[in-house]
Amino acid sequence: QSSYVSSPVTETQKPATLQRTDSVSSPMMGGGGAGPRAGLASLMMGGGAAGSLAMAMRAGAGAGGQSGLVSPQERMHRQKMQSNAFFAWINYHLSKRQMKVASLEEAFTDGVSLLHLLEIVSCYQLPRFDPQPKVLLQKLDNLNIALKFISDSRIRVLGCGAEDLLDGNKKLMLSLIWQLVLTSSLGVWDSQPERTKKKSMIEWIKKNTGSRQVDVSKWGESFKDGKIFLALLENMAKADISSAMAISSDKERLAAALKLSEDKLGIPSTALDAEDMHKNDWASDDRSIFAYLCISYEYLSYAASL
Repeated sequence: QSSYVSSPVTETQKPATLQRTDSVSSPMMGGGGAGPRAGLASLMMGGGAAGSLAMAMRAGAGAGGQSGLVSPQERMHRQKMQSNAFFAWINYHLSKRQMKVASLEEAFTDGVSLLHLLEIVSCYQLPRFDPQPKVLLQKLDNLNIALKFISDSRIRVLGCGAEDLLDGNKKLMLSLIWQLVLTSSLGVWDSQPERTKKKSMIEWIKKNTGSRQVDVSKWGESFKDGKIFLALLENMAKADISSAMAISSDKERLAAALKLSEDKLGIPSTALDAEDMHKNDWASDDRSIFAYLCISYEYLSYAASL
């Protein structure tokens, strides 16, 4: 049975505006009989824990993560939003070790950034890996270690193997990153269903928006006017939101809220964009909003502790 050291991983440096306020912890789910390095032969044949990863995704969800038929243009738009939000989420966490990735497509090609990311968000120590892989076998070995840990954590991603990450398969990478965002949300590393995770996020929002009445009844659409973000900033970061709240346009108010989050807390403005949220009256992308909220959670939790 696989085992991992469950003590929190010490980071070499955290962002100047943020320190973690708690440790992510959860009992590690037991894995299969294969060791952390399942072997190249098993990997290339699609066997072992890494090769058999599977995720029970909603039928028709595609890149957007939302059910129902959407046009190719809207699907591409959702993928763009997810790419921006997930890229910011990855680099936010990697910055705690003075690391960053240059692009989403190349983020996990050698496994190094993925392994560091997993250690940071799970607070588990993973088996030894090659920090500077030079050849294909070393890269695949790193990726196999990462996928073994993901499998042992009961995180499932349909059809995503080491070779897909090595090749920078964007669609599969977005699915994988989404599962990591969900699993590590609100400072708890566990593989609860998406519905449960969103419910927990909504409860956190309601608890931390103070006396302001915010509507979180419709996930995604409730965030398009910026009022939830502003209420969180006011209550947790003591921000002056009066001028932003006075804006009549929902899109402009949202833009003001995101700009205030960047100015007050340092949350990157590239993670979520008001224009994207209101483009063509398309449905808001749930995954992008959730990833942005996960980043906001850590910044705001630290701000509230000061």
